[in-house]
Order: sequence, then C-alpha cells, then structure tokens
Amino acid sequence: KNLTMTPAYGPPRVPAAALAVLALVPVVCGLSVAPSGGSTQVLPRGGLQAWRGGDTGHKGARGVRCFAGAAAAPLPSAAGPVAVVGASGKVGSLVVQRLLEDGRPVVALVKNETKAAEVLGSAGPALTLVATDLADSDVDEVLAKALTGCTAVVMVSGASRITKLQDILWPPNLLGKKAHDEQDPTHPYFVNYRGVARVLQAMRVAGVKKIVRLTGLSSSLPAFNPVSIIFNMLLSMTSKWHCYTEALLMQEPDLDYTIIRPGGLRDGPRGDNVKLQASALTPVPPPALVGRKDVADLCVESLGNPLASRRGLSCRWVGELTPGKSQGSVDLGSPTWDLELSKLEGQEQATRPQDPMAAADSKALWYGVATSLVAYPLLALLLNGAKGAILGLAALVGLR
Repeated sequence: KNLTMTPAYGPPRVPAAALAVLALVPVVCGLSVAPSGGSTQVLPRGGLQAWRGGDTGHKGARGVRCFAGAAAAPLPSAAGPVAVVGASGKVGSLVVQRLLEDGRPVVALVKNETKAAEVLGSAGPALTLVATDLADSDVDEVLAKALTGCTAVVMVSGASRITKLQDILWPPNLLGKKAHDEQDPTHPYFVNYRGVARVLQAMRVAGVKKIVRLTGLSSSLPAFNPVSIIFNMLLSMTSKWHCYTEALLMQEPDLDYTIIRPGGLRDGPRGDNVKLQASALTPVPPPALVGRKDVADLCVESLGNPLASRRGLSCRWVGELTPGKSQGSVDLGSPTWDLELSKLEGQEQATRPQDPMAAADSKALWYGVATSLVAYPLLALLLNGAKGAILGLAALVGLR
C-alpha cells in the first residue's frame, strides 16, 4: 500500500528543443535559472479514517455516507457553518446551494452584496451575506469576524485578469514573487496569493482549521506544459500565483486543506455515460473538462471526507461527453465523489518539499522562463510586423 509519489513542485522536465534557448535567458535577465534542490518527506497519514459504506452514518442530501470502525468519526468540518469566499460566482453559488441543501448555515463573502442577493436569493437565517474585498486594507478584521463560529472555509474566488503588455516587458517580473502591477487589485497576486494569505490569517484568529481551495489544473502541470504557458501568458501568470497559493496551504502544519484542481469548466449537466475522476498522485490529462456543479459537489464532499485531507485533487469527467467525443475511459471514474475518493484509501499522502514556499519560488522561476520563451519571440514578430506596416505606409504617402 505504500506508493512512491512525485513531489507537487520541483524542477520540470525541459523539452530538448528549448535547452539551447534557455541558455540565453540568464544573460538577458541577469538571473540564474537553475532549479533549487531539496529533499522531500512523506506526510504522515495522521490517523486518517477510511470513508466506507455501512449500516449507519451521516445522512446528507446525496444519501447515506458512513464511516466504518468504532474509532472513525466525521471531521469537525463535516458539520456546522461554512464560510464561502467568492460565493456569488458560478462555482461559488453552486457550493452555497449544495451546503444549504445539506442543511448547513452559510456565511457568503462577496464583493457586491446586491449582485449576491440576486444570484443567491433569500435563504432566511441560514444564509448570511458579508460584503468585502480581499484587496481592501481593512479586510482582516472583517474576515476574522465573518469566520468566527464557522467550522470550515471554501474559497472559490479567483482572478481572470487579461495580461497587459507592461506585465511581460520587464523580465525579472516574470521570474519571481512580485506582482507585475502592484496597483491593480484584480491582479492574481492580490486575488490568488495575498487574498488567500489574508483568509489564512483570519482562520487563525477565528480558530478555523479546514479550508477547501479551488485553483486549477495548470498549477500541477510542469512549467513547460503548453497549458501552463498559455494560462500564464494570457492571464497574468495566474498559474504561478496559484502555485504560491498552494504553497501557503502546504506550509501550515496544523491546517487541514484540500486543493481542488479542475480543468476546463462547463455549465451543462453530466451525461448519463459520464463518470467522475479525481487523482491525488498525478494530474489528470488536459483539457480535463468537468462540470461546475460537480466541482462544487467535490468542494462540499471534501469538507467532511477524511480521505481528502491535506491533498491536492485534480478532477475531470470521463466517458462519452458528447456523441463521438470521449474524454478518457468511463471505467476510470465513479458515479459519485464519495465512491471516487474511496479509491484513495490505503494510499500514503503525496510527498511534498520540506519548504513548500522555496519549492514554489523555484517553480515560479521556471514558469517565467517558459512564458518568456514564448512571449518574447511573439513580441518580436509583432514589432517586426508593425515596422513593416509603418515603412509600407511611409512609402505609400511618399515619405520614403
């Protein structure tokens, strides 16, 4: 039952075609791009109890889910109020809906209370709306007050800021823990990184020990994977900041976290011939399409399922998504998340770096290298095209 697992972070496998170009990057940027070393350790299982079927158990909206064995007991986060950060978003609103269906009070943290009221509706005393912005200077006190009395946090907020030209013009900004635009509160640095740090601080003050954080599949892929490069190049290095977010969670010794890493999100329902797949060892292959409702259900399932504790879970649909279009074999999945997570029973926790933040620094460096190898040649082509257009226009009007 003891398995050998790969670290969540570390030096990626660099394509051979990129090695020659890589040699030029330190010269251009004035930096060393050698990945930092470091040993890894296996996280203890910590007495995680198996989630099995049985005769008695906790009954929720999705049927009876039971813990086997006299010593097995639901996690404290399996009951009680839950704070949902980003509750008015597409996934967040589905998380709130599922929690309310399960009879759990919800504290919904949103930016716009009016919009949230329209999206979430009125659920009486079971739903409390708290308007706050994670980029505000006074958010710490608001967060700590909102989280008091909660047993868990589900954080599904995220940044979708399109990359600006100034974000990639200065190479050192691509290669470290520095925001390209420190004045833009929509930047992933504030939303994905500093926002999570502030929520963690509020959790310490309020005594909350469980968090479920939604990031993305690209944060678990190698830096030179095309998916990682595309997301970083188009969305302000979002994968890099998700990587730092996950390191924040991993370095907390007393925190029970679950990181959910979906691929491409879909609004439609899951088909009859489609099942659910979650992997804690290696990322599921892109594009890893999965429904937002199923992602929301996995977030809620992770609150009380001990097999999801201190794990990163990449997830997707498997089977025939549409006639003639399949994603993986349906035999790889399960009809429900509790059955899928039961496959993790007996597996040791994945290895992780002794210093998660140092490992994230190393991977952030490679994210920057990989992105620059694509972005700068594209910029050169654009500039060359613009030069040709200007010269052509000048010749047309007789200035050349």
